[in-house]
Amino acid sequence: MNRLPFQRTKPGDKAEADVPAAEIPKRLADPHLNLTSMLVWVCTAFLVLSLGYSTYFHIAVDVLPFDDAFITYRYVDKVLDGKGLVYNEGERVFGTTTPLYLLWLCVLKLALGSVPVPALAVRCNVLFHVVSALAVLALIRTMSGRVVLALLGASLFCLDMSMLQISTGGMESFLFVALALWSAWALTAHRFGLAAALASLSMLARPEGIFSVAVCVLAWTLRGRSRFVKFGVFLLFPVLAWVGFATLYFGTPIPHSIIAKNRPLYPLPPGSALSTILYSIGCWPCADRTGCFGYLCLILSLGLVPLAGYACVRYTAARRRSAWIPVALLSFYLLFYLFANPLVFPWYMPHIYATWFLTLILGLPWFGAQTEALIRRNAHLRVGRAKAENLLLVLVLLVLTVSILKPYRLYWSSGERIADSIKTPARQRTIGYKKAAEWLNGVALASATVAASEIGAFGYYWQGRILDACGLISPSAIPFLPVPKEQRSDVTVGAISTGFVEATTPDYVATMSCFADRSLLQSGWFLSHYKLINEVPLPAECWGSEHVLLFQREDPRLEE
Repeated sequence: MNRLPFQRTKPGDKAEADVPAAEIPKRLADPHLNLTSMLVWVCTAFLVLSLGYSTYFHIAVDVLPFDDAFITYRYVDKVLDGKGLVYNEGERVFGTTTPLYLLWLCVLKLALGSVPVPALAVRCNVLFHVVSALAVLALIRTMSGRVVLALLGASLFCLDMSMLQISTGGMESFLFVALALWSAWALTAHRFGLAAALASLSMLARPEGIFSVAVCVLAWTLRGRSRFVKFGVFLLFPVLAWVGFATLYFGTPIPHSIIAKNRPLYPLPPGSALSTILYSIGCWPCADRTGCFGYLCLILSLGLVPLAGYACVRYTAARRRSAWIPVALLSFYLLFYLFANPLVFPWYMPHIYATWFLTLILGLPWFGAQTEALIRRNAHLRVGRAKAENLLLVLVLLVLTVSILKPYRLYWSSGERIADSIKTPARQRTIGYKKAAEWLNGVALASATVAASEIGAFGYYWQGRILDACGLISPSAIPFLPVPKEQRSDVTVGAISTGFVEATTPDYVATMSCFADRSLLQSGWFLSHYKLINEVPLPAECWGSEHVLLFQREDPRLEE
């Protein structure tokens, strides 16, 4: 049995226990077998180191969550303070889309009460990042039968710098990825009850979990059709439990943030979301998601995505009939973003990246087989099939490894800490919002209301009531969405509407200039009724803004 490093086990191969004792010395002397064992051990060690580095990264980075993450954190604090599942006291509006992650943070806070919620979210997200990498390992191993390929794939997934940066953003992204991928693995193992339960829970982590449910139902229909009651209970119970509670408590199971974004909050041109995602996929092999080859990357991905999907299904279908599952998930995600057309934030990418990565890795052996066939057609070349397949696999994996490790080399050569890579102006603006909220807490009454263009970090640290100009937690903002074109500097900017402020007359307004320079700062009504009381500097210029601006009404309602 002369298996090569990337060659899968064949049905006719003998297990070690079936080999006669007299043949064991010969097998131990087999160079191919020894090379395989050595590669497995080396790749296992590489995976262990990768998982260890993921853990280190989550511990070493500063606590700088994405601004939107603080919305969920404020709900957690309100729940644990006994004020209910609310953002503002007495207002039953559910403005986050991840009740499962909210529950997870509540449990963590109960267990570790002295640790702030943002720190708990950033540090403990390592669990979901590691579990997601292990799901990649299990899926590649199960669907391809190639141990070394699975170990390398999981290691590269774990080390991807952009995914580490998102995981440490304190969002629910990798909780969702872990649930979706392990549900897919359970389907490949024909464990439909487990798959149904994980798929159902994934819907409570992100709305895109509905596609895991759809794939689960489709796979059960094609291969299962047994234990209907068990499958149905596992699939429906978590979702129906949440729907029942949310309907009774909030009046609707649909998060208010989804209602606001469907106004739309960002009136993007058709196809913007999908083109952004495909552009990112096209740039990914170069480890440059900001524009290494411009639209050439977009064109590349338009051909590469369907080709990789076809290769994945063609190769793995011969081994398992569930080969279509990762391709189906990726296709569902892309179609959803095509038609929903939301503004694509970084934390939207991990589940797309994970399914794309799986599709590409699982399709590599098919590309190797085609290369072998092409070589064999040349009468002047005699190359064995296994050698041709393995040669291509080694070359492609080498390219992927160099691509994913490129950011590490750049940081090492510059002498900077890799953990400081999260300190972008967009992430650091939360520090400015925190300082602004804490300053305002010291001068404003507890009964005061603040209207804000972004309610994440500012809303979390502000002790009073918040009015959200984007409508994520404020129904009163919905009639003013989308903000008129003339009040926006760009369609991707969540500008604060002059009409919204005029209708709600908050005591204070907090905003960065980029959200108000075409609206409030150009409004004669606003400038005559509100005065600037403070400019809190940002750690770094962000989207052309250098300060958080705080305005106070000229005739504030100061009721004791």
